[in-house]
Amino acid sequence: MIQKLADMNYLDDAEFAKLYIKTQMKTTTKGKGKIERELVEKGITRELITDTVPLYSEDLQLENATKEARKIARRGKKNVTKKF
Repeated sequence: MIQKLADMNYLDDAEFAKLYIKTQMKTTTKGKGKIERELVEKGITRELITDTVPLYSEDLQLENATKEARKIARRGKKNVTKKF
């Protein structure tokens, strides 16, 4: 069974890492470091991570960080108004 999956390229760590990074870039505001840690937790080698993380451009990282900062700032405003 495992050989069949390997033959079908379903057990390709490099392809998985690329697809995982692309999905996280499009669907979350996670930073590069968090995505790297998640890949390590999933058993992807540091070498593969180093090769695939450049897919996450600095421009997109900045855009996602800005979105996350705005979201946190909105939460902070809600907490301040509730206290008074």
